[in-house]
Order: sequence, then C-alpha cells, then structure tokens
Amino acid sequence: MSRLDSLRHPFLLPALILLACALLPGAGSAASNNTNVKASADQPNWAEDVATVLHANCVQCHSPGQSAPMSLRTYQEARPWAKSIGRNVESGTMPPWHATSGVGSYVNDRSLSESEVATILGWVRAGAPAGDLSAAPEPPPLPTGEWKLGEPDFVVTFEEVEIAADGPD
Repeated sequence: MSRLDSLRHPFLLPALILLACALLPGAGSAASNNTNVKASADQPNWAEDVATVLHANCVQCHSPGQSAPMSLRTYQEARPWAKSIGRNVESGTMPPWHATSGVGSYVNDRSLSESEVATILGWVRAGAPAGDLSAAPEPPPLPTGEWKLGEPDFVVTFEEVEIAADGPD
C-alpha cells in the first residue's frame, strides 16, 4: 500500500484535519468557547446599545398586559430570550411590519434600521452582555387608559342591533 492509498482511509483524513486544528495557536483558548467570551468595548451591550433599540421598537407590545407573549423591558426579562430575539430580528419576523419599504414613510413604522439590526445581532453573538445596568435607560412608561396607541382622531359608534339566536347573521 502506498502512502497515498493510506490517506484514502475513510477516517484518517478527518483525524489529521482535527489534529492540525488542535495544534493551531489559540485553538483551545477561551476565545473559541462561546460560554467564556467576554464583551469588549466594540461589542454592543444591553445598557449602552440594545435597551434603546428595544424600548423604541419592541416594548410597545413586549410589556406586561400587552399583545406579545413576553416582556423585554429590562435586561433580566430580555436576556433569556436573546437567541430568539436575534433569530426573529435577523429573519425580519420582528418587529412585525408588513408595509413595503422604500415606498414612503409611515407613522408608527416599527421596522428596524440596518444599524439597529446589526446592534441586536452583535449583542446576541457576543453572548448578550449586560454592560453597566445602572447606566441603562429606563423603559418607557406602560400605556394607561383605554387607548393603547393614543386617543384616535375619530370614533364611530353604531346603534345596537339584536339578532335572535336562531336568526340570520
């Protein structure tokens, strides 16, 4: 058997590749282990970067008593959802905004800018660091009153209509 034939063994080549990777400088360092990655000055953190984005675009729905299933008002509330937040922001599922971009500007547009998406994704990829939570902005106040989006310009009311249980719709 020649040397070339011995390299064709189905397990030998992958084993050599793994060995070569293990011998590379820094291969076993903490930098390759996501659980030990520390946030650096150029990585977004909750207090300085992410809180502002979520407060401006997400907590209208992601607050107690609102339509979304979990609150994202504080770091403690958002941190367990970091990977899910990243997936949904990256896919464009969140925040929900179905208007065609580039057609015009809309009141209450909840879509995120490229910079805001990059901030959230950077935070998630960095391990969702908190930053200095004492410096984090306060979440906006919860809506009060009957109108969650503000009082409408015009309200239409109709006369009450009674329909018998067995009558036509």
